[in-house]
Amino acid sequence: MNTLSITEIFGPTLQGEGIFTGTLSTFVRTAGCSVGCKTCDTKKSWPFSWQAGKRIVQLIPIDVIVDEIRDRKTRYVVLTGGEPMEVEDPDAYVELVRRLRIANSGVFITVELSGSVENIPLAARLLEAGVDLWSFSPKVASMKPVKPPIAAFIGYVLKNRRRFAQLKFVVDDKLLGKSLEDIHTLLVQLPEHGVYEIPPIILQTLTLPKDTPTDILARQRRVFDMVKNMHLDVPLGPTCALYDVRILPQMHALIRVP
Repeated sequence: MNTLSITEIFGPTLQGEGIFTGTLSTFVRTAGCSVGCKTCDTKKSWPFSWQAGKRIVQLIPIDVIVDEIRDRKTRYVVLTGGEPMEVEDPDAYVELVRRLRIANSGVFITVELSGSVENIPLAARLLEAGVDLWSFSPKVASMKPVKPPIAAFIGYVLKNRRRFAQLKFVVDDKLLGKSLEDIHTLLVQLPEHGVYEIPPIILQTLTLPKDTPTDILARQRRVFDMVKNMHLDVPLGPTCALYDVRILPQMHALIRVP
């Protein structure tokens, strides 16, 4: 029986990030991630099985995962991690997407990934299975990742996607200038890989555990003040396309929902 290493399934809760902020969603967090961001807020999802001598991951059959998602009665399902491109059983992961399509009429499936792990065979199968939103969260240098984003892999998915995509960047407002340089460096590489339509770019400030809603909004304001007058475009061959930039808070952190 196909199983997946799952850190947690939770919801209904609020999708707090990106272009679908505010949607009631169910989240499925797979285990395993080697990107290693210093500021990661879900380090419990890094290992596949054991951490500090305690099992924190369950091997759950696909049937059980599908039933649990269906029982939570949300249209929006977010498959997150960990790093989905590093799942132990790619066959089971693809089967989960296909089974969700069969079991839930009108389901909207998001896959959240870093773009730092190249797995074209798995991505190709997921593209065929019909993922609705490819939500990339490339890690800028201020996040101190072990693995930087791979423009060729991100470009492959963006070029072949059938529906929505977004590039979601968590930035440290105190290092915003450097973060924007890193973002631009990635974006100008995408046309080299056949991407001539840049999806929405979401800028979110890093939220610290001690932050109050006032702190979060002040960080967002600093990002807005710096970005609003910048010349944001990306060369696409002989022409330039303006970035679709959206400055959004992490809504779940702002209103304190899990």
